[in-house]
Amino acid sequence: MLCYTIRPMKKITMILLAAVLSSCVNHTIIRGNKPDAETVAELETGMSKRDVLKTLGSPSVIPPFCDSKVWLYVGSKMTQKAFFDPKEEDRQVIVLTFDFLDRVKEIETKDLPEGMKVAFSTDKTPTLGQNFGVLKQIIGNIGRFNADKKK
Repeated sequence: MLCYTIRPMKKITMILLAAVLSSCVNHTIIRGNKPDAETVAELETGMSKRDVLKTLGSPSVIPPFCDSKVWLYVGSKMTQKAFFDPKEEDRQVIVLTFDFLDRVKEIETKDLPEGMKVAFSTDKTPTLGQNFGVLKQIIGNIGRFNADKKK
């Protein structure tokens, strides 16, 4: 029988190699409420809000200016490779419009190509005040607190 031991340096090299290779795995990130096609097919006009809640669950967004007559179900699928930024592969928005009796009046499904890209601003709003460190804040507050004086 052939027995040999792995040298400590080889062990460390193999562990580091395994760690590096495992970090290159693709990560799939699902965000929001993204129901499958079968569940969406169950939706019909005329359904009550209660039936919609049973089928899809709570909506992602209820726009504040629509008097709760519009419900949005938003979901997306993103993938991230290694240390790179995540990339959105799929997005689904289901827009349900209700009538005055709270019954489904219209069902719309929108996908990623129908969406719009929003450029986020990286600007910072300047504020008044100063940046003090922890030590300066502690020392600066000595003597500022007055005990209530009872007469």
